[in-house]
Amino acid sequence: MFIAAILTIAKTRKQPKCPSTDEWIKKMWYTDTMEYCSVIKKNKIMPFAAMWMELETLILSEVERDQQTVIMAGKPILHYFNGRGRMECIRWLLAAAGVEFEEKFIENPNDLNKLKNDGSLLFQQVPMVEIDGMKLVQTRAILNYIATKYNLYGKDAKERALIDMYTEGVADLGEMILLLPLCPPNEKDAKVASIKEKSTNRYLPAFEKVLKSHGQDYLVGNKLSRADIQLVELLYYVEELDPSLLANFPLLKALKTRVSNLPTVKKFLQPGSQRKPPMDAKKLEEARKVFMSS
Repeated sequence: MFIAAILTIAKTRKQPKCPSTDEWIKKMWYTDTMEYCSVIKKNKIMPFAAMWMELETLILSEVERDQQTVIMAGKPILHYFNGRGRMECIRWLLAAAGVEFEEKFIENPNDLNKLKNDGSLLFQQVPMVEIDGMKLVQTRAILNYIATKYNLYGKDAKERALIDMYTEGVADLGEMILLLPLCPPNEKDAKVASIKEKSTNRYLPAFEKVLKSHGQDYLVGNKLSRADIQLVELLYYVEELDPSLLANFPLLKALKTRVSNLPTVKKFLQPGSQRKPPMDAKKLEEARKVFMSS
């Protein structure tokens, strides 16, 4: 029985484990081997054999748990069309957290209908992210989960409330820019003027004021959070619209530089990354074919 237990442990050692499990098995190996030697001297083999059977069960249980952890810790899979849309802020957040992810692009109505028909889309819409054994939909829910998991969501309820407030403001202005490509040509100039006016007179002054009020490097708790990441993403979009819009906001410009120089974000900003370019006529037509025909 002792030999069988040893062989069982030897087999488990060939499988991938997290360091904590490996250390636990080593400790149990040493402790119970010493105890085995002790009971040998006392001629108490049968009770000890029963204990080894229990140990074998425990070890196999730990191995199964670790294997499940490996499965749960696989790369997130993002389901969306090959463009910015409502998935881009999720890409930014994962990239800033240093999380590698895969993308399965929805290229035609059949791809979208397949996700709908197999029950992957709770509300029959994307974006959808497969992560930790879940199929999450609704952009804010996805962002909240990622931010919580990777410690980008504040240390307490008060900080989370501030982060939520700032990111809602980001979303308000971001939504205007997101929908701009869908605007009829004869209304586009007026929409652009409205976005510029609200950027410089409402949203950017508010965020500049927050940074000035506490004099810290980041919006909340002097620590990087999803609010900083989503705000910097927005600042890039504002600059794409009109580079001069940030001229009177030195603290926002400094935040943009600071976050952009973080190694994970800097990598994401490089050509060839999973960051998506501005929506052009071709991408807009592709999106229309996918979502309007399904």
